[in-house]
Amino acid sequence: MTKYTTEKQNNVMLFLMYLICSFTAMGIAGFVWVSTEKLLTTFDARAFLDVIKYIPTGTFDILLKVTAYVLLLGLTYLFRSYRTSISQPIKLLTLVADLCIAFRVVMLLDFNYNGILLWVFANVLIYAGKGRYTMPVIGAGMLCYVLTNYQLVSINSGIYDISDYIRLYNSNMQPYLFGVYNGMAILSIVCFIGCCLLIIISKEELLEETNELYTKLAAANENLQRANEELESIMEENTKMAEVKERNRIAREIHDTMGHTLTGLAAGIDACIALSDTSPELVKQQLQILSEVSRKGISDVRHSVSELRPDALERLNLEAAIRQLVEDTVKVTGAKVQFSCSAGVLKFDEDEESAIYRVIQESITNAIRHGHASEIDVSISRIDNELHLKVSDNGCGCSDIKLKEGFGTRHIQERIRMLNGTVDFKSKDGFCVEATIPIRWGEEYD
Repeated sequence: MTKYTTEKQNNVMLFLMYLICSFTAMGIAGFVWVSTEKLLTTFDARAFLDVIKYIPTGTFDILLKVTAYVLLLGLTYLFRSYRTSISQPIKLLTLVADLCIAFRVVMLLDFNYNGILLWVFANVLIYAGKGRYTMPVIGAGMLCYVLTNYQLVSINSGIYDISDYIRLYNSNMQPYLFGVYNGMAILSIVCFIGCCLLIIISKEELLEETNELYTKLAAANENLQRANEELESIMEENTKMAEVKERNRIAREIHDTMGHTLTGLAAGIDACIALSDTSPELVKQQLQILSEVSRKGISDVRHSVSELRPDALERLNLEAAIRQLVEDTVKVTGAKVQFSCSAGVLKFDEDEESAIYRVIQESITNAIRHGHASEIDVSISRIDNELHLKVSDNGCGCSDIKLKEGFGTRHIQERIRMLNGTVDFKSKDGFCVEATIPIRWGEEYD
Protein backbone atom coordinates (compact mmCIF):
# COMPACT_ATOMS: atom_id res chain seq x y z
CA MET A 1 0.00 0.00 0.00
CA THR A 2 1.47 3.35 -1.01
CA LYS A 3 1.67 6.41 1.22
CA TYR A 4 -0.87 8.22 -0.98
CA THR A 5 -3.36 5.35 -0.69
CA THR A 6 -2.96 5.22 3.11
CA GLU A 7 -3.53 8.96 3.48
CA LYS A 8 -6.59 8.76 1.23
CA GLN A 9 -8.09 5.94 3.31
CA ASN A 10 -7.40 7.85 6.53
CA ASN A 11 -9.09 10.99 5.18
CA VAL A 12 -12.13 9.00 4.02
CA MET A 13 -12.45 7.35 7.44
CA LEU A 14 -12.06 10.68 9.26
CA PHE A 15 -14.61 12.39 7.05
CA LEU A 16 -17.12 9.57 7.51
CA MET A 17 -16.60 9.65 11.27
CA TYR A 18 -16.98 13.46 11.29
CA LEU A 19 -20.33 13.18 9.52
CA ILE A 20 -21.55 10.55 11.99
CA CYS A 21 -20.38 12.47 15.07
CA SER A 22 -21.61 15.88 13.88
CA PHE A 23 -25.04 14.60 12.84
CA THR A 24 -25.36 12.69 16.11
CA ALA A 25 -24.41 15.69 18.25
CA MET A 26 -26.68 18.07 16.35
CA GLY A 27 -29.41 15.42 16.21
CA ILE A 28 -29.42 14.98 20.00
CA ALA A 29 -29.48 18.74 20.57
CA GLY A 30 -32.23 19.16 17.99
CA PHE A 31 -34.19 16.22 19.43
CA VAL A 32 -34.09 17.70 22.93
CA TRP A 33 -35.20 21.10 21.60
CA VAL A 34 -38.07 19.63 19.56
CA SER A 35 -39.16 17.43 22.45
CA THR A 36 -39.12 20.37 24.84
CA GLU A 37 -41.27 22.42 22.47
CA LYS A 38 -43.65 19.50 22.19
CA LEU A 39 -44.02 19.38 25.96
CA LEU A 40 -44.88 23.05 26.05
CA THR A 41 -47.49 22.78 23.31
CA THR A 42 -49.18 19.61 24.61
CA PHE A 43 -49.27 20.75 28.26
CA ASP A 44 -47.52 17.55 29.44
CA ALA A 45 -44.73 19.43 31.18
CA ARG A 46 -46.09 18.77 34.66
CA ALA A 47 -46.18 15.02 34.18
CA PHE A 48 -42.76 15.06 32.54
CA LEU A 49 -41.23 17.02 35.43
CA ASP A 50 -42.52 14.44 37.88
CA VAL A 51 -40.61 11.72 35.97
CA ILE A 52 -37.22 13.24 35.13
CA LYS A 53 -34.50 14.45 37.53
CA TYR A 54 -33.23 17.39 35.46
CA ILE A 55 -34.35 19.41 32.44
CA PRO A 56 -32.01 21.71 30.45
CA THR A 57 -32.72 25.35 29.87
CA GLY A 58 -32.30 27.21 26.58
CA THR A 59 -32.46 24.10 24.41
CA PHE A 60 -32.54 26.13 21.20
CA ASP A 61 -29.41 28.02 22.23
CA ILE A 62 -27.76 24.68 22.96
CA LEU A 63 -28.64 23.53 19.44
CA LEU A 64 -27.12 26.65 17.91
CA LYS A 65 -23.94 26.34 19.99
CA VAL A 66 -23.53 22.64 19.19
CA THR A 67 -24.01 23.37 15.49
CA ALA A 68 -21.44 26.17 15.58
CA TYR A 69 -18.89 24.04 17.42
CA VAL A 70 -19.38 21.14 15.04
CA LEU A 71 -18.85 23.40 12.04
CA LEU A 72 -15.71 24.80 13.67
CA LEU A 73 -14.39 21.26 14.07
CA GLY A 74 -15.02 20.71 10.37
CA LEU A 75 -13.07 23.85 9.45
CA THR A 76 -10.04 22.80 11.48
CA TYR A 77 -10.23 19.36 9.90
CA LEU A 78 -10.27 20.87 6.40
CA PHE A 79 -7.39 23.15 7.36
CA ARG A 80 -5.27 20.16 8.36
CA SER A 81 -6.29 18.07 5.36
CA TYR A 82 -5.72 20.54 2.53
CA ARG A 83 -2.82 22.63 3.84
CA THR A 84 0.07 20.33 2.92
CA SER A 85 2.70 22.86 3.98
CA ILE A 86 1.33 23.27 7.52
CA SER A 87 3.95 22.87 10.24
CA GLN A 88 3.73 20.23 12.95
CA PRO A 89 3.31 22.76 15.82
CA ILE A 90 0.30 24.33 14.06
CA LYS A 91 -1.23 20.88 13.59
CA LEU A 92 -0.80 20.16 17.29
CA LEU A 93 -2.36 23.51 18.16
CA THR A 94 -5.45 22.79 16.04
CA LEU A 95 -5.76 19.33 17.63
CA VAL A 96 -5.66 20.84 21.14
CA ALA A 97 -8.35 23.32 20.06
CA ASP A 98 -10.44 20.45 18.68
CA LEU A 99 -10.16 18.60 21.98
CA CYS A 100 -11.40 21.63 23.91
CA ILE A 101 -14.27 22.19 21.48
CA ALA A 102 -15.27 18.53 21.63
CA PHE A 103 -15.33 18.61 25.44
CA ARG A 104 -17.56 21.67 25.24
CA VAL A 105 -19.96 19.87 22.90
CA VAL A 106 -20.08 16.85 25.24
CA MET A 107 -20.88 19.15 28.19
CA LEU A 108 -23.62 20.98 26.24
CA LEU A 109 -25.19 17.58 25.53
CA ASP A 110 -24.94 16.67 29.24
CA PHE A 111 -22.65 13.74 28.38
CA ASN A 112 -25.45 11.96 26.52
CA TYR A 113 -23.05 11.64 23.57
CA ASN A 114 -19.25 11.60 23.80
CA GLY A 115 -18.37 9.91 20.49
CA ILE A 116 -17.13 13.24 19.16
CA LEU A 117 -14.16 12.88 21.52
CA LEU A 118 -13.24 9.70 19.68
CA TRP A 119 -13.22 11.68 16.42
CA VAL A 120 -10.74 14.14 17.91
CA PHE A 121 -8.49 11.34 19.11
CA ALA A 122 -8.72 9.73 15.68
CA ASN A 123 -7.34 12.99 14.26
CA VAL A 124 -4.59 12.98 16.88
CA LEU A 125 -3.80 9.40 15.99
CA ILE A 126 -3.46 10.13 12.27
CA TYR A 127 -1.77 13.53 12.38
CA ALA A 128 0.38 13.33 15.49
CA GLY A 129 0.21 9.86 17.01
CA LYS A 130 2.09 7.70 14.51
CA GLY A 131 5.08 5.60 15.38
CA ARG A 132 5.73 4.90 19.05
CA TYR A 133 2.81 7.14 20.14
CA THR A 134 0.13 5.02 18.46
CA MET A 135 -0.84 2.87 21.43
CA PRO A 136 -0.69 5.71 24.02
CA VAL A 137 -3.03 7.83 21.88
CA ILE A 138 -5.45 4.92 21.47
CA GLY A 139 -5.36 4.31 25.22
CA ALA A 140 -5.92 7.99 26.01
CA GLY A 141 -8.86 8.14 23.61
CA MET A 142 -10.56 5.13 25.15
CA LEU A 143 -9.93 6.43 28.67
CA CYS A 144 -11.52 9.80 27.85
CA TYR A 145 -14.47 8.00 26.28
CA VAL A 146 -15.00 5.94 29.43
CA LEU A 147 -14.58 8.85 31.85
CA THR A 148 -17.12 10.98 29.94
CA ASN A 149 -19.73 8.21 29.83
CA TYR A 150 -23.16 9.39 30.97
CA GLN A 151 -23.64 6.59 33.49
CA LEU A 152 -20.38 7.50 35.23
CA VAL A 153 -20.79 11.28 35.17
CA SER A 154 -24.50 11.30 36.18
CA ILE A 155 -23.74 9.75 39.58
CA ASN A 156 -22.81 13.08 41.15
CA SER A 157 -24.11 15.54 38.55
CA GLY A 158 -27.49 16.99 37.74
CA ILE A 159 -27.81 16.22 34.05
CA TYR A 160 -30.67 15.08 31.91
CA ASP A 161 -30.98 11.64 30.36
CA ILE A 162 -31.81 11.40 26.65
CA SER A 163 -33.77 8.24 27.42
CA ASP A 164 -36.34 10.30 29.32
CA TYR A 165 -36.99 12.39 26.22
CA ILE A 166 -37.33 9.29 24.07
CA ARG A 167 -39.95 7.93 26.44
CA LEU A 168 -42.13 10.99 25.70
CA TYR A 169 -43.03 9.34 22.41
CA ASN A 170 -45.34 6.40 21.94
CA SER A 171 -44.18 2.84 22.33
CA ASN A 172 -44.07 2.28 18.56
CA MET A 173 -41.54 5.04 18.01
CA GLN A 174 -39.35 4.42 21.03
CA PRO A 175 -37.52 1.34 19.61
CA TYR A 176 -36.60 3.30 16.50
CA LEU A 177 -35.40 6.30 18.48
CA PHE A 178 -33.35 4.13 20.84
CA GLY A 179 -32.00 2.22 17.84
CA VAL A 180 -30.88 5.40 16.07
CA TYR A 181 -29.31 6.84 19.22
CA ASN A 182 -27.42 3.68 20.16
CA GLY A 183 -26.57 2.93 16.54
CA MET A 184 -24.92 6.33 16.03
CA ALA A 185 -22.92 5.87 19.23
CA ILE A 186 -21.79 2.42 18.09
CA LEU A 187 -20.86 3.75 14.63
CA SER A 188 -18.63 6.35 16.31
CA ILE A 189 -16.81 3.57 18.16
CA VAL A 190 -16.56 1.46 14.99
CA CYS A 191 -15.07 4.34 13.01
CA PHE A 192 -12.55 5.00 15.75
CA ILE A 193 -11.56 1.34 15.78
CA GLY A 194 -11.29 1.50 11.97
CA CYS A 195 -8.90 4.46 12.22
CA CYS A 196 -6.85 2.56 14.79
CA LEU A 197 -6.67 -0.48 12.53
CA LEU A 198 -5.63 1.62 9.53
CA ILE A 199 -2.83 3.19 11.53
CA ILE A 200 -1.64 -0.17 12.86
CA ILE A 201 -1.79 -1.77 9.41
CA SER A 202 0.07 1.14 7.81
CA LYS A 203 2.65 0.92 10.59
CA GLU A 204 3.15 -2.79 9.94
CA GLU A 205 3.45 -2.13 6.21
CA LEU A 206 5.96 0.62 6.93
CA LEU A 207 8.00 -1.82 9.00
CA GLU A 208 7.86 -4.36 6.18
CA GLU A 209 8.93 -1.72 3.65
CA THR A 210 11.72 -0.63 5.99
CA ASN A 211 12.92 -4.21 6.38
CA GLU A 212 12.74 -4.74 2.63
CA LEU A 213 14.63 -1.53 2.03
CA TYR A 214 17.23 -2.57 4.59
CA THR A 215 17.62 -5.91 2.82
CA LYS A 216 18.05 -4.18 -0.53
CA LEU A 217 20.50 -1.74 1.04
CA ALA A 218 22.52 -4.58 2.50
CA ALA A 219 22.58 -6.32 -0.88
CA ALA A 220 23.56 -3.09 -2.60
CA ASN A 221 26.31 -2.55 -0.04
CA GLU A 222 27.59 -6.07 -0.65
CA ASN A 223 27.53 -5.50 -4.41
CA LEU A 224 29.28 -2.17 -3.93
CA GLN A 225 31.97 -3.81 -1.84
CA ARG A 226 32.41 -6.50 -4.46
CA ALA A 227 32.56 -3.88 -7.20
CA ASN A 228 35.10 -1.94 -5.16
CA GLU A 229 37.28 -5.02 -4.87
CA GLU A 230 36.97 -5.65 -8.60
CA LEU A 231 37.82 -1.99 -9.26
CA GLU A 232 40.93 -2.27 -7.09
CA SER A 233 41.92 -5.39 -9.02
CA ILE A 234 41.34 -3.63 -12.35
CA MET A 235 43.32 -0.61 -11.18
CA GLU A 236 46.18 -2.88 -10.17
CA GLU A 237 46.11 -4.56 -13.57
CA ASN A 238 45.91 -1.17 -15.29
CA THR A 239 48.90 -0.01 -13.29
CA LYS A 240 50.87 -3.05 -14.42
CA MET A 241 49.74 -2.49 -18.01
CA ALA A 242 50.71 1.16 -17.77
CA GLU A 243 54.15 0.13 -16.53
CA VAL A 244 54.56 -2.29 -19.43
CA LYS A 245 53.30 0.32 -21.86
CA GLU A 246 55.70 2.89 -20.45
CA ARG A 247 58.61 0.47 -20.75
CA ASN A 248 57.68 -0.20 -24.36
CA ARG A 249 57.40 3.50 -25.02
CA ILE A 250 60.84 4.13 -23.55
CA ALA A 251 62.20 1.29 -25.67
CA ARG A 252 60.63 2.85 -28.77
CA GLU A 253 62.05 6.26 -27.95
CA ILE A 254 65.57 4.91 -27.41
CA HIS A 255 65.32 2.71 -30.49
CA ASP A 256 64.16 5.58 -32.67
CA THR A 257 66.79 7.99 -31.39
CA MET A 258 69.70 5.55 -31.32
CA GLY A 259 68.66 3.86 -34.56
CA HIS A 260 68.51 7.10 -36.46
CA THR A 261 71.81 8.39 -35.01
CA LEU A 262 73.71 5.15 -35.48
CA THR A 263 72.38 4.70 -39.01
CA GLY A 264 73.61 8.16 -39.90
CA LEU A 265 76.97 7.49 -38.27
CA ALA A 266 77.34 4.19 -40.11
CA ALA A 267 76.55 5.80 -43.45
CA GLY A 268 78.92 8.67 -42.70
CA ILE A 269 81.73 6.32 -41.70
CA ASP A 270 81.25 4.36 -44.92
CA ALA A 271 81.61 7.61 -46.83
CA CYS A 272 84.78 8.43 -44.89
CA ILE A 273 86.25 5.04 -45.76
CA ALA A 274 85.45 5.59 -49.41
CA LEU A 275 87.02 9.07 -49.38
CA SER A 276 90.03 8.28 -47.17
CA ASP A 277 92.37 7.49 -50.07
CA THR A 278 91.33 10.21 -52.47
CA SER A 279 90.06 13.19 -50.43
CA PRO A 280 91.47 13.42 -46.89
CA GLU A 281 90.10 16.95 -46.46
CA LEU A 282 86.57 15.79 -47.22
CA VAL A 283 87.06 12.98 -44.72
CA LYS A 284 87.94 15.51 -42.05
CA GLN A 285 84.84 17.56 -42.83
CA GLN A 286 82.71 14.44 -42.80
CA LEU A 287 84.14 13.39 -39.44
CA GLN A 288 83.33 16.79 -37.98
CA ILE A 289 79.72 16.39 -39.16
CA LEU A 290 79.62 12.90 -37.66
CA SER A 291 80.94 14.27 -34.39
CA GLU A 292 78.17 16.86 -34.26
CA VAL A 293 75.53 14.28 -35.14
CA SER A 294 76.80 11.88 -32.48
CA ARG A 295 76.67 14.61 -29.83
CA LYS A 296 73.14 15.49 -30.87
CA GLY A 297 72.27 11.80 -30.73
CA ILE A 298 73.67 11.48 -27.22
CA SER A 299 71.73 14.57 -26.12
CA ASP A 300 68.58 13.23 -27.76
CA VAL A 301 68.95 9.85 -26.05
CA ARG A 302 69.39 11.50 -22.68
CA HIS A 303 66.36 13.66 -23.31
CA SER A 304 64.35 10.68 -24.53
CA VAL A 305 65.06 8.80 -21.33
CA SER A 306 64.21 11.76 -19.10
CA GLU A 307 61.40 13.48 -21.00
CA LEU A 308 60.59 10.96 -23.74
CA ARG A 309 60.23 13.85 -26.18
CA PRO A 310 62.70 14.71 -28.98
CA ASP A 311 65.01 17.58 -28.15
CA ALA A 312 64.23 19.24 -31.47
CA LEU A 313 60.55 19.51 -30.51
CA GLU A 314 61.52 21.23 -27.29
CA ARG A 315 63.33 23.97 -29.19
CA LEU A 316 61.33 24.11 -32.42
CA ASN A 317 57.83 23.63 -33.73
CA LEU A 318 57.03 20.35 -35.46
CA GLU A 319 57.65 21.47 -39.04
CA ALA A 320 60.99 23.10 -38.16
CA ALA A 321 62.04 19.98 -36.23
CA ILE A 322 61.25 17.75 -39.24
CA ARG A 323 63.23 20.06 -41.57
CA GLN A 324 66.21 19.92 -39.21
CA LEU A 325 65.92 16.13 -39.14
CA VAL A 326 65.95 16.06 -42.94
CA GLU A 327 68.89 18.46 -43.10
CA ASP A 328 70.93 16.42 -40.61
CA THR A 329 70.16 13.23 -42.56
CA VAL A 330 71.34 14.81 -45.81
CA LYS A 331 74.57 16.04 -44.20
CA VAL A 332 75.42 12.73 -42.57
CA THR A 333 74.34 10.16 -45.14
CA GLY A 334 74.50 12.09 -48.39
CA ALA A 335 71.06 10.79 -49.33
CA LYS A 336 68.70 13.16 -51.11
CA VAL A 337 65.74 13.84 -48.78
CA GLN A 338 62.83 16.05 -49.87
CA PHE A 339 60.20 17.37 -47.44
CA SER A 340 56.93 19.05 -48.37
CA CYS A 341 54.06 20.19 -46.16
CA SER A 342 50.68 21.40 -47.43
CA ALA A 343 48.82 20.98 -44.14
CA GLY A 344 49.36 24.51 -42.90
CA VAL A 345 50.80 25.16 -39.46
CA LEU A 346 51.54 21.89 -37.66
CA LYS A 347 50.35 22.70 -34.16
CA PHE A 348 49.19 19.66 -32.18
CA ASP A 349 49.32 18.20 -28.69
CA GLU A 350 52.65 16.92 -27.46
CA ASP A 351 51.75 13.24 -27.87
CA GLU A 352 50.68 13.84 -31.47
CA GLU A 353 53.77 15.84 -32.39
CA SER A 354 56.12 13.31 -30.78
CA ALA A 355 54.45 10.42 -32.59
CA ILE A 356 54.55 12.16 -36.01
CA TYR A 357 58.19 13.14 -35.56
CA ARG A 358 59.21 9.63 -34.49
CA VAL A 359 57.33 7.98 -37.38
CA ILE A 360 59.17 10.17 -39.91
CA GLN A 361 62.48 9.60 -38.13
CA GLU A 362 61.99 5.82 -38.07
CA SER A 363 60.85 5.70 -41.70
CA ILE A 364 63.95 7.63 -42.87
CA THR A 365 66.20 5.43 -40.75
CA ASN A 366 64.66 2.24 -42.19
CA ALA A 367 64.95 3.58 -45.75
CA ILE A 368 68.69 4.17 -45.35
CA ARG A 369 69.59 1.20 -43.15
CA HIS A 370 67.49 -1.55 -44.72
CA GLY A 371 66.54 -0.16 -48.12
CA HIS A 372 69.89 1.49 -48.91
CA ALA A 373 67.89 4.34 -50.43
CA SER A 374 69.53 7.35 -52.03
CA GLU A 375 66.32 9.36 -52.43
CA ILE A 376 63.60 9.82 -49.84
CA ASP A 377 60.40 11.86 -50.13
CA VAL A 378 58.52 13.02 -47.01
CA SER A 379 55.14 14.72 -47.43
CA ILE A 380 52.44 15.90 -45.02
CA SER A 381 48.96 16.97 -46.14
CA ARG A 382 45.61 17.58 -44.59
CA ILE A 383 42.22 16.31 -45.75
CA ASP A 384 39.32 17.47 -43.55
CA ASN A 385 40.43 16.77 -39.96
CA GLU A 386 42.90 14.05 -40.88
CA LEU A 387 46.64 14.34 -41.30
CA HIS A 388 48.11 12.28 -44.14
CA LEU A 389 51.77 11.35 -43.81
CA LYS A 390 53.78 9.66 -46.54
CA VAL A 391 57.44 8.60 -46.57
CA SER A 392 58.65 6.85 -49.75
CA ASP A 393 62.12 5.91 -51.00
CA ASN A 394 63.87 4.37 -54.00
CA GLY A 395 65.52 1.60 -52.04
CA CYS A 396 65.43 -2.12 -52.57
CA GLY A 397 62.16 -2.46 -50.71
CA CYS A 398 61.02 -5.76 -49.27
CA SER A 399 61.41 -8.93 -51.26
CA ASP A 400 59.26 -11.09 -48.95
CA ILE A 401 55.79 -12.00 -50.10
CA LYS A 402 54.47 -11.05 -46.73
CA LEU A 403 55.99 -8.01 -45.08
CA LYS A 404 57.80 -9.13 -42.00
CA GLU A 405 57.42 -6.73 -39.09
CA GLY A 406 60.66 -5.48 -37.68
CA PHE A 407 61.22 -3.55 -34.47
CA GLY A 408 60.99 -0.25 -36.33
CA THR A 409 57.85 -0.92 -38.38
CA ARG A 410 56.14 -2.38 -35.33
CA HIS A 411 56.86 0.81 -33.43
CA ILE A 412 55.47 2.87 -36.29
CA GLN A 413 52.25 0.86 -36.11
CA GLU A 414 52.04 1.23 -32.34
CA ARG A 415 52.56 4.99 -32.47
CA ILE A 416 49.92 5.49 -35.17
CA ARG A 417 47.51 3.18 -33.35
CA MET A 418 47.93 5.21 -30.14
CA LEU A 419 46.58 8.21 -32.07
CA ASN A 420 43.64 6.15 -33.41
CA GLY A 421 45.17 6.29 -36.89
CA THR A 422 45.95 3.75 -39.59
CA VAL A 423 49.22 2.93 -41.34
CA ASP A 424 49.98 1.00 -44.51
CA PHE A 425 53.34 -0.33 -45.78
CA LYS A 426 53.98 -0.84 -49.48
CA SER A 427 57.03 -2.42 -51.09
CA LYS A 428 57.02 -1.66 -54.79
CA ASP A 429 59.77 0.30 -56.52
CA GLY A 430 61.22 0.96 -53.10
CA PHE A 431 59.41 1.19 -49.81
CA CYS A 432 56.49 3.46 -48.78
CA VAL A 433 54.92 4.28 -45.43
CA GLU A 434 51.46 5.89 -45.58
CA ALA A 435 49.66 6.93 -42.37
CA THR A 436 46.34 8.64 -41.72
CA ILE A 437 45.86 10.28 -38.31
CA PRO A 438 42.73 11.99 -36.93
CA ILE A 439 44.16 15.18 -35.43
CA ARG A 440 42.97 17.58 -32.71
CA TRP A 441 44.00 20.72 -34.60
CA GLY A 442 45.20 23.45 -32.27
CA GLU A 443 46.18 27.10 -32.44
CA GLU A 444 49.12 28.46 -34.41
CA TYR A 445 52.43 29.07 -32.72
CA ASP A 446 53.18 32.61 -31.63
